[in-house]
Amino acid sequence: MILKNKFTIALIICGLAFLAIALVNFANASNDTPTTGYAKHVDMHLDLSESFDTVSELKENAPIIAKVNVTEAKSFDYGNVTFKLSDAKIKKVYKGDLKNNTSISILETGGSGADGLTYLPEGNSVFASGDEAVVFLERYVGPVAEDSYVIKGVYQGKFKIKGNKVVPPAEVHGELETIQSIEDLSLE
Repeated sequence: MILKNKFTIALIICGLAFLAIALVNFANASNDTPTTGYAKHVDMHLDLSESFDTVSELKENAPIIAKVNVTEAKSFDYGNVTFKLSDAKIKKVYKGDLKNNTSISILETGGSGADGLTYLPEGNSVFASGDEAVVFLERYVGPVAEDSYVIKGVYQGKFKIKGNKVVPPAEVHGELETIQSIEDLSLE
């Protein structure tokens, strides 16, 4: 009888310990404040009004193609959407009427929202200060920003440069996912 009561008590203690551990883990998982110092990311899935699979499609549809260096980038919310407006210096114009060594503003959907979350269109980070990229652009028309440009295909026309390599955007298909150098873009 004593052995049976000890077994029951041990079983109850183990069950309570398991329940306590589960509750602590649940509380930590549902806490909105990041405990590691890293921002929480939200991967936005978008319906694109136009989509590209090849460099030639991007080249045909982009009035401006340029290599840029981002000098400043600021996120802001407009309505219920987070945007980033980046100032970029034109390093080289491949197509269009812009001039080298001038600055333009590039508007992107995504960035750090007022809610503390970082929004990534299809897993692609928006520009940050110091980024260098080849971009396929068109002039933005709308209420969010004045005198700015947007990337063709939202993120599909942005190829970040890391050293001697070109990094294609995430979630692109066809020829675009194979791009690894500026030469692969056949701009000259």
